Order: sequence, then structure tokens, then C-alpha cells
Amino acid sequence: MLVVAPELINKADAVAFLRGKLADAASTPDERVMSYLGLAAAGEPVLLDITRMLEREGDSLTPAQKLYLGAGLAQLGDFTGADAVYESLGGQLVSEGTVKYVEAGGSLDDRIQNTAAALLLT
Repeated sequence: MLVVAPELINKADAVAFLRGKLADAASTPDERVMSYLGLAAAGEPVLLDITRMLEREGDSLTPAQKLYLGAGLAQLGDFTGADAVYESLGGQLVSEGTVKYVEAGGSLDDRIQNTAAALLLT
């Protein structure tokens, strides 16, 4: 919500919740990724945290997770880093006429999630 409709959410409460998720050792990678994206959208100083997560855990992140982190970079003004994340998918980005989608992922649900994440980044 902080990314697309920040006016509909209490920013202070959202930031506290997301920081709590990051502090919780039981948080899943998806929860951590989305927490960083939300904090970035709230203008919180998480640029280095996102960059470190991409560097240290990049091989274990899904394409959608990488794209969401890239969107976080863009939210914070690091368009070069965001572009690098987008470009790192290489051949996984497919264009058919005016339609573009992310081929990565075995199931249709994976491809839809990856494409949605890519749209958020662009």
C-alpha cells in the first residue's frame, strides 16, 4: 500500500510494523523483501540494506523478490541499481509485440507474480 496509495495508510504505524518484521528472526524472505520495499516507499533509509540483501542473498532470491527489491531501490532514487536488477533478468524478459512479461518461474502464478513485480519496477 505504501508504494501505490501511501495516503491510505498511517505511515508511522506501517513503518513500525515493517521494522518489526525485519527484526523478527522468523520472518520469511518474502516478508523481508516486502518490508524493505514498504520502508523504501515510506522514505526510510534502507538503501544499503536493500543493496546488501541483493549482494549477499541474490542467488537465493526469486526473480520477483529481486524485482521488488529493485523497486525499493527506485523508490529511494537509485535508478542505476534498479536498472541493474531489471537487466540482471536478461533473457527472462519476453516481448511479443506490445506485450511484455517475465518468463521466469515454472507455473503461471510464478510468471504473473514476476511480471507484476517487473511492472512495479518500470
